Formats: sequence, structure tokens, C-alpha cells
Amino acid sequence: AFVLSDTIYLDNRIPPRGFTNANFLAVQSPPVAYTYEDGQYWDDTHYTLPVEAVRAEVVLYYQTTSKEFVEYLRDNNHTDSAGQDMYDAWAANGRSAPVAMAQASLTLDLSDVGEQDVPHVTSLAQNYPNPFNPKTWVAYSLAKDGPVSLKIYDARGRLVRTLVQEHQGAGPQLVRWDGFDDGGRGVASGVYHYVLKTEQGELRRKMTLLR
Repeated sequence: AFVLSDTIYLDNRIPPRGFTNANFLAVQSPPVAYTYEDGQYWDDTHYTLPVEAVRAEVVLYYQTTSKEFVEYLRDNNHTDSAGQDMYDAWAANGRSAPVAMAQASLTLDLSDVGEQDVPHVTSLAQNYPNPFNPKTWVAYSLAKDGPVSLKIYDARGRLVRTLVQEHQGAGPQLVRWDGFDDGGRGVASGVYHYVLKTEQGELRRKMTLLR
């Protein structure tokens, strides 16, 4: 069947850093029925949210191969056992379960959106690296100027560290946690919660420290 496949109808894979259309055309691997600008290594997807939406949880998953593809190889290989062998290996190793590559929590402020009907967004991203040792970074973005607090709690809900407690301007922010509590003592391995509070609401995520 692969020998008869001589036409690509769609190839919208997100290109790598350094992508140019000319270089990918030269190696016969250009986007098909899709377009990327030179230098673009991301894709933008727009979603229409319900008018009553005030919060969103966004997760980007990556899956190495699909169930349909593995089953196709199993069912259409009649030469030897390679198709069945691959299927068995796939089944024995989690069936290529999707892996969360990036996550973010968002609060949406629909007041004063203007003619474009675009909400103001406050977001809290997954820390990186995660798990971490000894330090990690927390990125967030503020929809508006205002008071901000970013605090870390242990699994029992006890306050461990206050990273931010101040008035900040709108836009992206980046804060580092070094694995120490407010008293300057290193904390133990475990799962911790980091909580962002603004006038738009509260966002929280989990992080894991491995000593």
C-alpha cells in the first residue's frame, strides 16, 4: 500500500526552529494545504468560547503514534510477524498514551473588551522544569495592573513560601523558586501547590520537587 502512496494531501506538522519554506521545499518536505511563514516554529489555533466563560484549563498533548496506524501495520503486514510484534510492543508499553507537553490555567475578564470582543486574560503556566531540583521557574501573565500574590503551599495546604506580594503591571511575569521556605530552610521532596491571586480570581497548579 505504501508503494502506491504517491500524493500528500495534507501536511501541517509544526516546523522546527530555523524553518524556511525554501529549505523544506528543497528536501521535498514543504507544508501541504497549510502555510507557515519563514522562521515560524509554532501554530496558532483559535477557539470560540461560550459568552459565559470565566475560566479555562489548557493542556497541549503529544502522542508518538496513533492506535489506527499501529493497527493498520498489524493487519496489513502479511510477510512476517513484524506488524504483530510492533503492535504487541505498543500494547505492552502503555499504547502510546498522550503526554502533556504544556499546561496553563486562565481567567477571562470580559469587561471592557471593546469592539474585538477579545477578553483580558490572566494566565498561570506549568512551572519549568518540572519535576525540579533545586530551582524552578513560574511564568504567568496579568490581564490588568493590580495587586498580585503568588504563594507556594505543601500537600497539606500549609504556606511554604511567598514569592510575590505586590502591585504589578499588566503583561508577562517570571519568578524563580529555589526550593527554600520563607525562613530560608530547604524544603523536602514532594508535591507543592502554587497559587496566583489577582483581582480577576485565583489560579493554581502543582509542582514536584525531587531532592
